[in-house]
Amino acid sequence: MNHLKIRLSQLAPTLTAYNALQRFAIFSEFLYPQYFEWDIPSWKPRPTLKIKLIPWFIMSILLSSLNIFYLFIVLREILAYEKDPDINIQSGILLMLNICVYSLDMVIIAIALGKVNELCFVLGNLQGLQKIVRKHGLKPEPKLIGVLLHTLIPSPLPACLVLCSIPILLPNTDSTIILIFFVTLHGSILIDSFIINGANIVLLLHSYLRVITKNPETFEGTKFNNSNLGNLSRILVQKIASFPENFMTYRHLQVMITVINQVGYEALPVATFVTLLCCISTGYIVVDLTGKVPFPITIFAGCALILFIGLIHFLMPLLAEVTAKSNPGNLDRAVCPGYEGSKD
Repeated sequence: MNHLKIRLSQLAPTLTAYNALQRFAIFSEFLYPQYFEWDIPSWKPRPTLKIKLIPWFIMSILLSSLNIFYLFIVLREILAYEKDPDINIQSGILLMLNICVYSLDMVIIAIALGKVNELCFVLGNLQGLQKIVRKHGLKPEPKLIGVLLHTLIPSPLPACLVLCSIPILLPNTDSTIILIFFVTLHGSILIDSFIINGANIVLLLHSYLRVITKNPETFEGTKFNNSNLGNLSRILVQKIASFPENFMTYRHLQVMITVINQVGYEALPVATFVTLLCCISTGYIVVDLTGKVPFPITIFAGCALILFIGLIHFLMPLLAEVTAKSNPGNLDRAVCPGYEGSKD
């Protein structure tokens, strides 16, 4: 027991959000090349060569085609005079859940194709933010968020196994469902990558904004609190010397927030809607459909529901604080404590 406690105490500090990002990057790139790859020694991302992305493009096309096919089935049932007797409430819930998840995957695919350079820029600057946060002694994240993100690392494989077990548990199911194994794997990796990368960006931005709003001396330097002429001259020299570095840090933060807004503008509304719908659907499966759907689906839905609730509980308040603290007026007051901003 003591050996287990020692082992857990050694393991706990490594279960951070950034370590989850690194481990998931290694895991996903081991399966097949992703739309950006990491240089392991420096941990800087760069866009993957197009020739390496052939498997990624094939699975993305299959996923998009399957989602369009599901949408066609739903529209056909809505417009049909006589409903298909094979489609009941259980299969309808699972079908709508698939459509919502695949729709989010399609948004992530579009962002990956159009904003990959912006994503690499933001993720490549995470280490710099970490150094500043650690320098000021702030805890970069809640303790449990790293554990939650680590549970996402192997989750694509159980999702695929649950899907492939359906023809065995339900003999009447078309066995060709196994053919979408790779689509499920690809979609799970896309969503997990979106969650893990997004969580790291939100956590580090939140910690960094705490540094410059609660500790304006980060930019301000030494305060003018001594009337001695010699000390005043020394303070002026220090302020003038540190101004270029502080101003560049401030501008760097502005650029990062602008790029993040450009990337998240399309994805966040869809992600919020899909998360809400997934919570409702998985909750309905756990509460009302237990025993009516295959047992692995019930277990998977319960785990997904707990994970969604945990991520919402930890990330949504941080995202709201990032939005509030990144207000230009707050940043200006952090750099110039006497600045009150526009009165309009």
